[in-house]
Amino acid sequence: MSKSMAGLLVALLFSPILRVDAADKPKKEKTPMEWKGSFCAVTEPAQVVAKTQEDWDALWKKIAADKPAPAADFTKYFGVAVFLGTKPTGGFGVIWKSHKNSVNYSVKKPDGMVIQALTQPYAVKLFPKSTGEITVEASHD
Repeated sequence: MSKSMAGLLVALLFSPILRVDAADKPKKEKTPMEWKGSFCAVTEPAQVVAKTQEDWDALWKKIAADKPAPAADFTKYFGVAVFLGTKPTGGFGVIWKSHKNSVNYSVKKPDGMVIQALTQPYAVKLFPKSTGEITVEASHD
């Protein structure tokens, strides 16, 4: 057998194995745990806790009535939404601070150039499920 023929045989024998190994490796998909935006139908400041699929679906109808709620496993998580109400410009947002049975957040204020339009900023985050009553509080930095 010639060297080129042996090389071709080795390549043919091992290439399917290499392809199968690469294809068999599970891709670790990270589920988004946080969503935010500048426009929604909620015009007054509010905080919402979602502990069930029904709560979650109702929450997302306030954010995007024409789209289904993202998938969430309520055996492992609960959701919190903070709506900042109508603001005079862009650049406002929510900064999550901590979590146990109390979810804390602060309000990010605009700095620099921002859109000159009325906005309704919101943020939604899934937190690991815990026992007891959940409270949502704004931190005053």
